[in-house]
Amino acid sequence: MRLETAAKGLPLFTFPATCSNGGSGCYYISMGPGDFTRIYNARTLWNSTPPIDGTGVTITVVDETNIDIQDVRDFRTMFELRANDPQIIINGPDPGILTNGEETEADLDVEWSGGVAKGATVDFVISETTATTAGIDLSALYIVDNNLAPILSESYGGCEQALGVAGNAFYNSIWEQAAAEGITVLLGSGDSGSAGCDSANGGQTAAQNGLGVSGFASTPFNVAVGGTDLNIDNSNVATYWSQTNGTYQTSAILYMPEMTWNYSCASSGVLTGCTPPPNTNYLDAGVYLSAGGGGPSQVNSKPSWQAGVGVPNDGVRDIPDVPLVGSGFYVVCEKDVSALFGGNSISCDLNPPCLDFLIEGGTSASAQAFAGVMAMVDQVHGRQGNANYVLYPLAAGANTCASTSTAASNTACIFYDTQVGNNSVICLGGSPNCSNTTSGQYGIMVSKGSAAYSTTTGYDLATGLGTVNVANLVQNWKSNFTPNTTTLSVTPNAPATLITLVHGQPVNFNINVSAGTGTPSGDVSLIAQAGAGPNNTTAIGPFTLSSGGATGSTNILPGGSYTVTAHYAGNGTFGSSDSTPGIPVTVSKENSQTQVHLVTFNPVTGVASSNSTSAAYGSLYLLRMDVTNSSGNLCASQLTELISYACPTNGLNKYSLNVTPTPSDQDAPAGTVPAQYTLYSQDYAEDQPIQQPPGAYNFVARYAGDSAPRAQRAEEGPMCVTA
Repeated sequence: MRLETAAKGLPLFTFPATCSNGGSGCYYISMGPGDFTRIYNARTLWNSTPPIDGTGVTITVVDETNIDIQDVRDFRTMFELRANDPQIIINGPDPGILTNGEETEADLDVEWSGGVAKGATVDFVISETTATTAGIDLSALYIVDNNLAPILSESYGGCEQALGVAGNAFYNSIWEQAAAEGITVLLGSGDSGSAGCDSANGGQTAAQNGLGVSGFASTPFNVAVGGTDLNIDNSNVATYWSQTNGTYQTSAILYMPEMTWNYSCASSGVLTGCTPPPNTNYLDAGVYLSAGGGGPSQVNSKPSWQAGVGVPNDGVRDIPDVPLVGSGFYVVCEKDVSALFGGNSISCDLNPPCLDFLIEGGTSASAQAFAGVMAMVDQVHGRQGNANYVLYPLAAGANTCASTSTAASNTACIFYDTQVGNNSVICLGGSPNCSNTTSGQYGIMVSKGSAAYSTTTGYDLATGLGTVNVANLVQNWKSNFTPNTTTLSVTPNAPATLITLVHGQPVNFNINVSAGTGTPSGDVSLIAQAGAGPNNTTAIGPFTLSSGGATGSTNILPGGSYTVTAHYAGNGTFGSSDSTPGIPVTVSKENSQTQVHLVTFNPVTGVASSNSTSAAYGSLYLLRMDVTNSSGNLCASQLTELISYACPTNGLNKYSLNVTPTPSDQDAPAGTVPAQYTLYSQDYAEDQPIQQPPGAYNFVARYAGDSAPRAQRAEEGPMCVTA
């Protein structure tokens, strides 16, 4: 969900610019963290004693590329934020710094999540994409499986129709597990308005696949963050923006009215607004396909908590939940890209001629900013899990103000209800849900004959519940959740005891959640705390309560000595709770095996196959090495990467294996150690740059073991490369 604006190197104050229609009265506006805190009233929290700025809270950011950490340091220096480096956690091999806009996305994510919550710790989790799984999915799995932090933010998306049954089930499953652990999951709602299956970032210029939403963000277990725009012009810009910068390089003066973020010719809502497109340059650049994502899910049912004024009675999950400004205002430091536009290649700064930083936008930016907001909520109120349990009841109270020029003077506002605009975008005539049925022409996306979708009073499919007054949100964050008590019992199968378990051996558990009134429902999970640090946690579940209880068996307890507790996530009526005290267990090592497979790819379809034993010289193939349990079972599905058995390495990413004979690699990444491979948390590794000379080979992988495996048996992987 990356939107990189055409304008580069804009200062932190406003200056006149030509409007998209060729007229005057428009301004380019750039925003730093100080401006954000002034617009959304987070500065009050920053200035409190002690500061409420995310201190003591960790935000995890999902990604699949590394970054130059100096960019983050320069960003914080530019905006007078204290030094606070992100913790870079590499799951498996280092993917390096990827081009094609991914480094820019990553810089935005890290800089702005930690820029809004300037005191928070940011864990930047990255994974290299494998033959079967996107790096972002591996990173998300690492965070959730290890219960790494109370907040997870991700700036990627894909439409429900494209994900298919398996893809949608994956995101429902992983975000449900996260919520069951008490993790707040934040996803951008998308950058293509109501046409979530089309994307300017994918090279399209007009929608052609009908109405749709992101399946990453449309589950009942995450918060979908949309995007707005600032509704100001030449007549009132001086009311809201200063021409000089103050503390934290702030030039914003106060909250300013908002409208939908919509760059499209469809923004007027007139059915002929894009017939023909008014500016061919904007059309060719994909600008008319850029707007805040939102609409009804075609996959997920309406969750019970999604209710209130304006919420459609459509029986399905609607997104977004909340927005923040998504238009291209966010300052980002990425010096190597700035240099391409005449900027400094050494560092980022705000000095004239203001070419040494980027301006970015999109719901990826708003999602990361809201991650910072949630860090301030967590600092005051503790871990939250699915924040929608609180957001929707808060908005249903007398806490919502129309987003107008008078909203800034209303000190009671928690939500600013956007009531101007829509998120319809340009579409190809004759395509699904297009206003124009004539092929070869253009129209706008419609639903029931009108622009899809317009703002309304209360919730709407363009901007959700509305943006937030951060100080009021944090100070009024409360619920009338019914308190409850969670209890846990764990019983091994005889003759084993809780201190003589062997890794992979199943144990029986019984979780009960009780309250004085009513019967709690929802999800629970087991938390194995194998050490003091967050990397020593294993989360198991989710398990769904039935009549207040969940009974079952699990073989996913990690190796080592530690305690096990149960966590109840709550459900919008009942609050969350944890069992206490923890139950001590000791899990000793088991034998392990290693397996080596040749993975080839169909040259036409690109489909991977792990059943091959030969490959043509010069063709695309890779070597996959797995560490399995004593029975040769993989700990994670090769299709979904979801854990089905206790991983021999306890799901950590610090172990490696060796392969003999040494494979021949072509253009291996810098720093690669021949024949040595770092395992992903799903306990496998890949040699992606392998390119063997013609001949027959028998590769053997050897794994030294850790806290879970005891000994290993290595299987040969036969491979023939034909000339």
